[in-house]
Amino acid sequence: MKQKKKRRKVQTILMILVMLMSVSVLQGVSGKRLLSARAAGESVTRGEWIHNLVSTFDMKMEEGLVPDTYYPDIVGTTYYSDIQTAIYFGVVDMEAGESFEPDAAVDREFAAHTLSFCMGYDTSDVTYTMDDEADLTYPGDDQTAVDMGWLALQDGKFAPSQEITTTESQNMLQSAKKVLDASGVEENHENVYKFADNVIELPESVTFDKGEDGQIIVHDTSVELKEGDVFAVYSDGIAYTYKALSITKEGNDLIINTEKVMYDDAVESVDAEGVIDADLADFIPAEGVEAEVEYEDQTTVKGMHKISGVKSVKSINVSKSIGAGTVTCSISDITVDYRIDKNGYRFAVYGKVDPSFTFSGKKDLVITLGTIPVAQVGKIEVKAVCSAKGSATVGFTTNAVVGVEQKVGHAPRHLANYTSPQWRFSAKAELKAACDLSFSVEVPMAAEGKVYGEVGVKTTPDMEVYTDGKKPQVCIDLPVYVFAEAGYSVKVFGYDMASGKKPIYDASNSPVKLCYHIEDGNCVPACTRPDSSSRVGKRGYYTSPSLQSGVGNTYGSQAFVAPYVEKKVFEYTLDDDGNATITKYDGNVRALTIPDTLDGYTVVAIGSSAFAKNTYLQSVVIPDTVTVIQESAFAECTNLSSVVLSENLVELGLSAFGETALTAIEIPKSLEKAHVSWTYSKDCDGPFENCENLKKVTFEKGTTQVAECLFAGCTGLETISIPDTITKISRYAFYKCNNLKSAELSDSITYIGVGAFSDCTNLVNTELPISLTEIERCAFGNTAITNIRIPKSLEKAYVSWTYSKDCDGPFENCENLKKVTFEKGTTRIAQFLFAGCTGIKDIQIPQTVVSIEKGGFIGCTNLQKVVMPNTIKQVHSYAFKRCTTLEMVYISDNVKILPYEMFCDCSSLTEVNIPAGVKVIENNAFRNCTSLKDITIPDAVTKIEDSVFENCTALTKVTVGNQVSSIGQSAFSGCTALPQITLPASVQTIGDKAFSHCEALADVKLSEGLTSIGSYAFEHNIALPKVTLPNTLESLGERAFQYCDVLADVDLGAGLKVIPEYCFYEDPALQKVILPYQFTTVNASAFANCTKLTDITFNRNVSSVDASALSYKDKTTIHGVKGTYAESFASDNGFKFEALNAPATGITLSKEKIEIAKDKSIRLTASLTPVDTSDELTWTSSNEEVATVEDGVVKAVGLGEAEIVAMAGSVTKSCPVKVYQGVNNITLDVTSHTMAIGDFLQLTATIYPKDAEYKDVIWSSNNEDVAVVDQKGLVQAKAYGKVKITATSKDGGLEAVCNVTVEPVAVTEVSLNAKAVTLKVGETYQLKETILPENATDKTVTWTSSNTKAATVSGGAVTAVGTGSAVIIVKTNSGAKTASCTVTVQGSLPSEGPSVPPTGEPSGSPVVPPTGSPIVSESAKPTGTPSEPVSTTKVTMSMGYAGSDWGDSTFGKTGDSVIVSGDKTYKISYTVKGSDSDILVLSLDTDVTEEEKNPDMNIQVDEITVNGTPITFDPDKISYTIDENGQWRLQFRNAYSGLERSQEALGDEIIPISKGDEICITFTVTGLGKCPEGDDPTASPKPTLKPTTKPDTDPTTSPKATDTPAPSDSAKPSDAPAPSTQPTGTPAPDASRQPSGSGSGFGSTGSGGSLGDSDYLLGTAITSLSNKKGRKLTVRWFRDSNAKGYEVQYATNSKFTKNKKKKMVYRNTGSVTLKKLKKKKTYYVRVRSYNVTGDGKIVYSGWSTKRKIKIKR
Repeated sequence: MKQKKKRRKVQTILMILVMLMSVSVLQGVSGKRLLSARAAGESVTRGEWIHNLVSTFDMKMEEGLVPDTYYPDIVGTTYYSDIQTAIYFGVVDMEAGESFEPDAAVDREFAAHTLSFCMGYDTSDVTYTMDDEADLTYPGDDQTAVDMGWLALQDGKFAPSQEITTTESQNMLQSAKKVLDASGVEENHENVYKFADNVIELPESVTFDKGEDGQIIVHDTSVELKEGDVFAVYSDGIAYTYKALSITKEGNDLIINTEKVMYDDAVESVDAEGVIDADLADFIPAEGVEAEVEYEDQTTVKGMHKISGVKSVKSINVSKSIGAGTVTCSISDITVDYRIDKNGYRFAVYGKVDPSFTFSGKKDLVITLGTIPVAQVGKIEVKAVCSAKGSATVGFTTNAVVGVEQKVGHAPRHLANYTSPQWRFSAKAELKAACDLSFSVEVPMAAEGKVYGEVGVKTTPDMEVYTDGKKPQVCIDLPVYVFAEAGYSVKVFGYDMASGKKPIYDASNSPVKLCYHIEDGNCVPACTRPDSSSRVGKRGYYTSPSLQSGVGNTYGSQAFVAPYVEKKVFEYTLDDDGNATITKYDGNVRALTIPDTLDGYTVVAIGSSAFAKNTYLQSVVIPDTVTVIQESAFAECTNLSSVVLSENLVELGLSAFGETALTAIEIPKSLEKAHVSWTYSKDCDGPFENCENLKKVTFEKGTTQVAECLFAGCTGLETISIPDTITKISRYAFYKCNNLKSAELSDSITYIGVGAFSDCTNLVNTELPISLTEIERCAFGNTAITNIRIPKSLEKAYVSWTYSKDCDGPFENCENLKKVTFEKGTTRIAQFLFAGCTGIKDIQIPQTVVSIEKGGFIGCTNLQKVVMPNTIKQVHSYAFKRCTTLEMVYISDNVKILPYEMFCDCSSLTEVNIPAGVKVIENNAFRNCTSLKDITIPDAVTKIEDSVFENCTALTKVTVGNQVSSIGQSAFSGCTALPQITLPASVQTIGDKAFSHCEALADVKLSEGLTSIGSYAFEHNIALPKVTLPNTLESLGERAFQYCDVLADVDLGAGLKVIPEYCFYEDPALQKVILPYQFTTVNASAFANCTKLTDITFNRNVSSVDASALSYKDKTTIHGVKGTYAESFASDNGFKFEALNAPATGITLSKEKIEIAKDKSIRLTASLTPVDTSDELTWTSSNEEVATVEDGVVKAVGLGEAEIVAMAGSVTKSCPVKVYQGVNNITLDVTSHTMAIGDFLQLTATIYPKDAEYKDVIWSSNNEDVAVVDQKGLVQAKAYGKVKITATSKDGGLEAVCNVTVEPVAVTEVSLNAKAVTLKVGETYQLKETILPENATDKTVTWTSSNTKAATVSGGAVTAVGTGSAVIIVKTNSGAKTASCTVTVQGSLPSEGPSVPPTGEPSGSPVVPPTGSPIVSESAKPTGTPSEPVSTTKVTMSMGYAGSDWGDSTFGKTGDSVIVSGDKTYKISYTVKGSDSDILVLSLDTDVTEEEKNPDMNIQVDEITVNGTPITFDPDKISYTIDENGQWRLQFRNAYSGLERSQEALGDEIIPISKGDEICITFTVTGLGKCPEGDDPTASPKPTLKPTTKPDTDPTTSPKATDTPAPSDSAKPSDAPAPSTQPTGTPAPDASRQPSGSGSGFGSTGSGGSLGDSDYLLGTAITSLSNKKGRKLTVRWFRDSNAKGYEVQYATNSKFTKNKKKKMVYRNTGSVTLKKLKKKKTYYVRVRSYNVTGDGKIVYSGWSTKRKIKIKR
């Protein structure tokens, strides 16, 4: 039966790649048994024939790929599986629903076509010998069957419908098997070459190396060679033949310059074959492609690096970003075989490839992923091909073969095998996505050529619009089909043997696997139009849930031949707004595109566990309508390896993609939150937890943050690179990424959140961003980093801790972090920065640091030594708390306060200095420093606060300074080794428990002046034998001396009146106590349990004793004055009483004389001798109008003198008193003042009342670093800041304050030590800034690089990292002054030309690129698409200015122009030609529209000068605007008219200008990348003109431009003479300046004419072509500054011979519009400049490089 050509069937996606991409060479007949032939002459059924083909070619198809219902007449038949397999591989061409007729007889054409298809014969170039060719469906296959002897012609005809016999069937299959069996290649074949008689054959033992330019070096040969000899040398059995041009002998080596010898001249025959395993270690990744090597021992290394000791590479994994997507490919098991002999040739390459495409948007590209050199025979190139508009994911895993074989007399045969690959496909796009594998053959002296294969998928939408008013109005079918193509071009023995290209599948015959049907934008299971039957089968069939390779993005299914039964694949719920959340998916496809609508409802969320545990899924595309993916949405989809996230995704739930097989992911910039659930006792479960294969993460361009918890628990990540648009890494972003080894953080990052990299236990390498200002707790906790550099920008580091828990700072438990460095200029160590960092042992604090913030080193348990430079002025709380191994500390001499818990719990601290300037030691400063032995408290200290030395158990010596006024609570409590303490007279108070539990304290010296001792102050001092309380003591706390085991002697002094509760409780050594005369009260248990107390004396004033005050009545005697309270207490409580009878013999007063201000009071105390006197003490005043006295308290009531008298018995003692007029107020003449550094201020204090006796004033400053004051009130400003100057009256201590603000000294200028530097990759250069004035307050600066891919900068240290250029900018934090240096980075070898460019200021005159060498970079060349931005821009300075009356305004004055083509610093200027005026407007205008402007381009204005003097301006007043012509401009806002507005725009200065003044603007461009080679906008060197001895006869011709026509007469400028030919003697430019394009270069003059230095032509280059309106084309080019005009030539072919026209431009402009062009035609365009000589002759430059564009409109 004659077979009709049809489209391929509807099976699983991309069923091919078999013709190109299959496993190894054909295996011949497999284990399947061919059906035995029936009797000769009998016919063979179609089912039997297909069975035999499937068996012969060992076809294997994965189960479940094709639905049973597609081909109804084969279901249940014997050959069902075989027929289905043949249909899958394209052997049989059928539509779904057609009948195969398995029992029908096989006709000749069916047999010929199917066998030829399986054999892979290229039938495109056969010679037909059949008379019935026109009647054949597959004439090429039929002719091949005749040529191969499979079938014979019958009467000159093929007879396609005739049935074949069993004999013919057997002959055909045996013939095919014979070819397959003969296809093998002998791996160890000995190659044989027979050379011509004139060839000298060197022994195979002789080795050689290939040099450059045809040079070879032959080693250790005794064969004599001479110039002109043809010789052959061997390498690995393969011969190379050369002709010697010259020979140099060096030792035993011959250095020979050679040329290639053709086969006919050297070789008579070749018999060569072999099998070579390609060494993947030699893989060469293409530029911009990331490569990762996996070795056989599972070692994985990023980049192409060989590892010592590892024998072989297992696979190469490559990837490349393509905008919003990636291309990846895994390559392994690459083998090449070849055979060349008299019978034919064979070349093949085998390997396993796994390409994958994931993208969204518009793509049109061919990406070379890399090449694999194959020793001696050629190289393999792997490419990815992509052309699409929409979103898609495509991938497959297969064993591939690309090859061709040809026997003499036979057609070429494409090599193939039949094993179904694993496919992944999903798309909503017009698409082509493919993998290209090519093998370049270079078998010396035998063959050369190339074989390639390309396979992939395409989609071709088909839309119908209905106008009948019915719904739907628009129907779109989007079918997906396989395309495949193979090609080859081979020369054997120097002859063109074969070339061809064979389309295996295309739109007409490919198996259509999927078809979306979309109605009015919604995807539906089947067409609902009433006339839909006309569409059925038109483009394929609709997807079925049972089809694993299908997309499955519809929620129903329809089989082509079965009744329609809808199956709900998606379940969903609706929110209040009518939007859908997918809650369940019940499909089994591998590649899934989730629909953006279901039943017309917009899908906005993926619900919890909606796709969880679906093991079919391999790739998923999530629509851009989705904003939320909930918890575990795709969790445990263990085969899911590719996902495209929604561009509008906001939230990712915990474990959303947990435990999937993802290998790469791109994060959209919209993502804000990623949730995690975790505790300290449980592993986290972030969105990508346990994704072991997720190695690559990219972020959408413009992403500003890494969302919280985003990669928490992702075990696959090994490296991460954060792009420079990101400023924030949120909390737990990479928490517990256990395999993360390196994190590259961009310098744009300012914030790193809590636990961002915590528990990344293998993270070793990272560097903090130079812009980082905040880092949260545990940011890098429990990582393996070994060193870190702290940026000076860091302001805050956070911590969470309690007394019972270790702190958790940013580097908590970083045991390997041994080295810490600080960026130059660092001024402070941020709070809690190293809290809990267990690795640091030693810290080198730089000399620039002035402050250690709160908790800076808390919990650094291995820190041993700290030396603070004297620049440090402040140390804050907890700074070194819990540094348990810290032994030695040197504190800066400029520290004034030792803060709260500064060294608390530093149990190993033995040595510390307290600087003399320290004034305060705050609470707990040295608490629990259990190794501290000796401490000296300097005299400046006025207060020892609470618990300062508590539990310093090794402390043996304490020296207290003589200014200490108070000792706080528990200050020395628990100092169990302290034996002695002496407190100076300055000490007034001792706090509660101040010396409690000082168990070794045996000597306490308390000085007069002490007024108060707190509770428990000396409790449990078990070694203290004696206490003498000073007479000034007025208050004693309860239990002050309890449990003092050896305390036997107590002198209570003359000041106390009360013994408090339990004061001497249980002091067993105390035997006798005398309460002096002033005591009145003894409280409860005051002397309880004092077991040896037998005598206690109560004086006559005691009036209250608690019954529990004394414990032992039977042995305690109370002594007192008879008739007083003492006697009654003894009687009432059963104590023995003895009366006192001891007259007073002496009185001692606490003061010898008193001088006191009126209305003030003072206390006098009297000590009586003997202490237990029975006499009464009385007080009197000699003049109560001056002073009164009561119980020793003297009150001054009037001016004058008096005498106070104390009397006891017959003994008296007097104290003279003088009462004077005291001070009651003090004021200052200035209470607030602002000063500049270095200024002086004289303050005057006034004392009131004026008749005050003492008017002395003490002056002080609370911050002498800011300002100092002498004792005459003269203030001097020292540094920026605020300070209080205080005047204190010496009498009365009254104060008056002046608040002083010292303003900073602003920076006026910054400069660098170099303006331009050239480096090689890997080199560094130190830039040094100079800041003026020298005494500027804030000299800190910020360094930035415009192109971090070329050069990075840190602290002025520039590192060259990649070829290109970068502008390094230093910016002062004060005044925002800038300076820049242009850094050019070359490769490892020096390039031509000077290594260091000129360092002078840019001249502003651009170098116009030579003809044919446009400075548009390859990556940014305009394509002609209107919306594509151009990469070069002309920037012009313009301004408006006005006269002094502001009425004479003039706008539009223009200065220099400059071509901006890359990241550099530029300068342009303007010289004023008018009269005196003032600038109103300054602008930088460009020649591009907003649409054309490169979106990455940014301009920063660095400086504006008038005659070299900088003027101030506000950078915030600069804006991007669009001018009246629609072009882009950078302008000083609000600077249009009026004095006030000009001031607002330009700071405090008007810019006055006069005739001749030069106004300059310096600006820096970033975002464009490096300037193209040869383009330096900062200089404009003139070439040297040299005479030429042989002129060109036509300026339009050159040796490389013979097709360039001379200008025609019709094109002559109307105002210029016709061009003429060039005479002899015409000057020509230096050869080094000659352009590389097709033109002749610089212009040449006509007869008798000459060009001056400013008149020679530089030529030009086209910058853009655009077709915006109709049949118009706008051409833009670089201006030639010396040109008079331009000639633009355009044509419809590249040789400018078809439809050629030209356009003359008679002025020096940069663009022209060409009109009346033909639609849908491609035009080629080129431009050249012209000039006119002194005698009127026209000269032309060479032509620019041609550009092309298709007119679409």
